[in-house]
Amino acid sequence: MPRIFASLAVANLLLFGGAVGLAYLDPAPLPDRHVLLAVMSLLLTCLVQVLAFTYLTVSGKVLTQAVHFRNLGTTAVEAAKSIKKRFARCLGFVALLIVLTTATGAVAWRDGNSTSFHLPSVLVFAAGWLLVQLREFGLIVENSRLLERTLAEYGQGHPAATAAPNLVTTGSSGVPTYAASNTASR
Repeated sequence: MPRIFASLAVANLLLFGGAVGLAYLDPAPLPDRHVLLAVMSLLLTCLVQVLAFTYLTVSGKVLTQAVHFRNLGTTAVEAAKSIKKRFARCLGFVALLIVLTTATGAVAWRDGNSTSFHLPSVLVFAAGWLLVQLREFGLIVENSRLLERTLAEYGQGHPAATAAPNLVTTGSSGVPTYAASNTASR
C-alpha cells in the first residue's frame, strides 16, 4: 500500500502542478482548463484520502482478528488504533485545505480576480498538502510494518496455520458430533 499511496500522491501532484501551470501560463483564455484540472486534483485528493483510510480500517480489522485468534497481546491493536487516529487528524486538515482552496477559487472565478485570495490559498494548500502527504505516507508505512510483524507472529510456531480445523467428528455411536468451538456459532 505505501507504493500505491505514493504513486497516487505523485499523480495528484502532477495534476495540481498542471492546474497551477495553466493558471500562470495565460489565465485569460484558459480558465476552464485550469478549473477542470484543479477540480480533478481535488477529487483525486479526496479519493486518495478515502482509499488510505479504508486501508487503515481494513488492516486494523485483520490485525485485531489475528491478535485475538492467537492471543498475541493488545499492543499491536492499540498501535493500529493510534495510527488511525493520527491519520484522521490529517484528514481533517486536508478537508480544511480543500474547502479553503475551492471556496477562494470559486470566488476568483466569479470575480475574475485570482490574486487577492485564491493565490495565497493555493500556496497554503500546496505547502500544507505536501506536509500532510508526507505525514500520511509515514503513517501508512508504519501501519504496513505493524501489520507485517503481527501477521508474521501470527504464523510463527503454528503448524498448518492455514488448514481448516476438523470441527465434525464421528462419535462411538457413528453419529457426527461437533467440536465445542462450532456449537457456539449454531
